[in-house]
Amino acid sequence: MHCLPSCTRVWFDDNGPHLLAHSGGCNFDMTFRAYAIALTKHLSPQDKTLLGFVGGVATLFSFGGFGDTINNLAARIMPFLVENIKLQLNAGSDVMCILDSSLGVKLPFDATYLDILKDLFCKLKLAGCLNKPILYYAKNLQVWQMNVLEDPGIVTGK
Repeated sequence: MHCLPSCTRVWFDDNGPHLLAHSGGCNFDMTFRAYAIALTKHLSPQDKTLLGFVGGVATLFSFGGFGDTINNLAARIMPFLVENIKLQLNAGSDVMCILDSSLGVKLPFDATYLDILKDLFCKLKLAGCLNKPILYYAKNLQVWQMNVLEDPGIVTGK
């Protein structure tokens, strides 16, 4: 049996992955995503890389953060975001993509947002999610901002 984080149990046989049950513990249901990733991984050639993806905090803020601050929204969605990333990695994604296409367009890359990124990567580390590559994409960042993101302190949460 291949176990996924708290929400989902999947088992495999010659016919592919099978969703066993929702085991509780989550107040959101992402089992469809785990099943789709596990099935895609099972049916794909072994030499192909499977990318998982989530919207980053800035992108989620630009689509649904009306009337809220970026810090409040980040605090509310961080557990969901971390669980979603963990679920996708455990279901078979080889690389996790965090797509923040609104950062640098609708929201500035500043010290506040850098602290949100540090918090996200610290929580990902604590959740055991940094054992596979994580690709972070943000639109319209300047060279100095990309250099800041390459700082090992971002990944370690220091």
